[in-house]
Amino acid sequence: MSNGAIIVVDYAHTSESILHCLTTAKQYGAKRVIHIFGFRGNRDQSKRQEMLTVTSGTSDQYILTMDDLNSVPQNEMIETLKSLNNLYGNEKGLIIPDRTLAIKWAIEHSNPEDWIIITGKGHETYQQNYRLQTNSDKETVLYFSNKKKYYRSN
Repeated sequence: MSNGAIIVVDYAHTSESILHCLTTAKQYGAKRVIHIFGFRGNRDQSKRQEMLTVTSGTSDQYILTMDDLNSVPQNEMIETLKSLNNLYGNEKGLIIPDRTLAIKWAIEHSNPEDWIIITGKGHETYQQNYRLQTNSDKETVLYFSNKKKYYRSN
């Protein structure tokens, strides 16, 4: 990034793989680790507590956001994120439901030598529409590195 932050987009979607991503960033000199991740609707509910416990204990800041909703209504998923964060998270956590805006927030609040770790989607394309008209985490990161402006109107 132009501000000196390092951004990693990874497919990690288990507590163990998230732990490896976050600790590797620290081992390689990250001043702060900002972790962005979400949960898929109707999937892997048994993994959510441990994933949140790992990130709340290992990252310096984390953002819970939307992943694929599948058939879960958006408002229900937002309530799930809030509930999980209240039960297993801590003061380091934010909830920004729109994944593209979560990435934007992390970039805008990062500093030189910070690492932003975005996990869960990896190479996959988004399955729902977000405010920013990008199709993947990688495309969203590239968008903000170029400072273009193309938001959805709704």
